Amino acid sequence: NVQTINSYAFCGSGLTALVLPESVKKVENRAFEACTSLTKVTINAAELTLENRNTFAGCSSLNTVVTSADSKIKELNAGAFGPDKTNYAQAPVESIEINGTVDTLNFSTLSSLKSLTINGKNTWSGNVLPSGFENLVINGDNWNISGYQFAGKTPIKHLIVSTDEFATSTDKQAAFRSNPNLETAQFTGKTVKLQDKMFLGCTKLNWLDLSAVDTLTVGSGCFGDDDNENYEVVKGEPNKFNENCVIYAKDATAAQVLRTNLGTKGIVLVVNGGTVNFSKTGLAAVSKAGYVLTWTSSNGTPVPATAFEAGNTYYAKWTEKTTPAIAIKATPDTLTGGGSVELTVTDVPSEGTVEVTCDNGISVTATETAGKYTAQLPNATKDYTFTAKYTGTDNYNDVEKT
Repeated sequence: NVQTINSYAFCGSGLTALVLPESVKKVENRAFEACTSLTKVTINAAELTLENRNTFAGCSSLNTVVTSADSKIKELNAGAFGPDKTNYAQAPVESIEINGTVDTLNFSTLSSLKSLTINGKNTWSGNVLPSGFENLVINGDNWNISGYQFAGKTPIKHLIVSTDEFATSTDKQAAFRSNPNLETAQFTGKTVKLQDKMFLGCTKLNWLDLSAVDTLTVGSGCFGDDDNENYEVVKGEPNKFNENCVIYAKDATAAQVLRTNLGTKGIVLVVNGGTVNFSKTGLAAVSKAGYVLTWTSSNGTPVPATAFEAGNTYYAKWTEKTTPAIAIKATPDTLTGGGSVELTVTDVPSEGTVEVTCDNGISVTATETAGKYTAQLPNATKDYTFTAKYTGTDNYNDVEKT
């Protein structure tokens, strides 16, 4: 039932992890200063006032801050992490995850911050992120994003919006207009309405994943070149939308919506039931378990990866992989007094690899003849099981036989 944590209460203590319970209502300045072993702070407080003056300054191991879904904080800003000018450096926090609400937040001077995950119901304005920031993840039901919120030089490289829907009011637009830092963006909700001019002039946007979106709306001028001199990165030159930006769409309907806005820019990939791996890029990001992928034009003609061009749309065609009917046979299949056994593996595709193993610690050796293996068995009364494991390729599934 602790409600207040006083100044210096745990200063210099050996805490390694901290959980602020629901009952805490106030944390005073320097309460946890110089806790050098503290690595993670979790905030469950239902109504918290944080004085934000060197609360965690000098916590040289502090990397992560997380707030629970039911938490509510009046204000959270970089001042909570220092530096305390007289004694302690700023805590090196790299990741902050806000699942509850924060009335006011600002991390513009938290130089170590790389990733922020935040519930979309939170609202913030102005430049609240430091220059080295990279990853912004928005979760929850919707994203209450403002117009022009990240326009210009706001330091965001990678954006993931995992809210159930993304649909701001029509008076809010241009959230990422001419942002020269944004490289990737992914929306995983079922309903997405991209703002007018949302990605206008994004010169480094390499790919945009909309493959999970069922209902897609694209606002006017969402993509394209920005010739407004107020946003120029290079004086006298318009900010040109990356014409080779890869945009993943769920189906042909979504692709048409995108192409209407993109014009001759962008490469639209229709995944047709495939999924996109956010850790990969381009064509390599699209896959479907158990299937082989061929990219085609709108008329079904296969298109090699080397022939992809900006301004075009390409469609995934999936062909189910084959499962090889491999078999393994031991000769002889019974043995008296120990000795050598020959293993024969048949019906193996020319692609892929085969490994033959035996239980009970018996070594198996490949011979110079393809598909032939040998094993030396001891003089013992025992059953031995040999397994042929085939590792497939893009065209064949993995399979094991004994």
